[in-house]
Amino acid sequence: GDVKISTAQSKFGGSSAYFDGSGDYLEIPASDDWKMVNESSSFTVDFWIKSNSGESTYIVGNDDQYSGSRNGVWSIFRASTSGIFYFWVKNDAGTSSSANLTSADANTYIFDNNWHHVSCVKNGSTLSIYADGVLRGTTGTAASGSYTGNYNVRVGINPVTIYAPFTGYLDELRISKGIARWTSAFTTPSAEYFSGDFSSTSKVPFYVAADRPGTYLEATVGESNFANNEADANTVGIWHLDEGTGSGAYMKDSSSYGNHG
Repeated sequence: GDVKISTAQSKFGGSSAYFDGSGDYLEIPASDDWKMVNESSSFTVDFWIKSNSGESTYIVGNDDQYSGSRNGVWSIFRASTSGIFYFWVKNDAGTSSSANLTSADANTYIFDNNWHHVSCVKNGSTLSIYADGVLRGTTGTAASGSYTGNYNVRVGINPVTIYAPFTGYLDELRISKGIARWTSAFTTPSAEYFSGDFSSTSKVPFYVAADRPGTYLEATVGESNFANNEADANTVGIWHLDEGTGSGAYMKDSSSYGNHG
């Protein structure tokens, strides 16, 4: 079945991508933007997820850990027999490494059928997984060498074969190259990633209405991309997963890189 844009569940924007576990997936064409470059470079993949899948399932990536058919690649997935959740990378020479969560931790922090923010971070050679802004599981050390595999990225299924489909909802998928978005505990994003450009606007109107006095507003004020939840030069892909076309889903990249799926 095709991936559906569902209004039944969303973290932001009123809809999300629903994967029914029957073999549906999304695909983004191969690009230099997916290359981690080398062991000392940084890279971040983050997304919102709602699932209770305890089976083997691939979230996003461009290789299958078990096939060994590609090098210079990465994937985020849950293993079939152990239930361990991996942020896995493999260099051009074929040496792999990973950060991971045990099956129990994966069930507690990610796969409990509630919305969770997951961020897989390569900060130089250090691999980490954050769930809801907290470092979880075991960190890893990326093997030395280059990471320059150029392959399509698949979302919701094994990147090489039609295997290990994802069941659940995904929202606000983002890939960032050349930056470790987080290196310590953080507050999770409070709104969808913004892709507009207000650089030539001197003032932006902002209104708050309430029917009673009290503390009801929390705001981050600033001019940086971070303060405005806005795409920057390191953002090589933002998919809000709100767009639909025909009977299936369409991955529209809202960054400036145009990596549509």
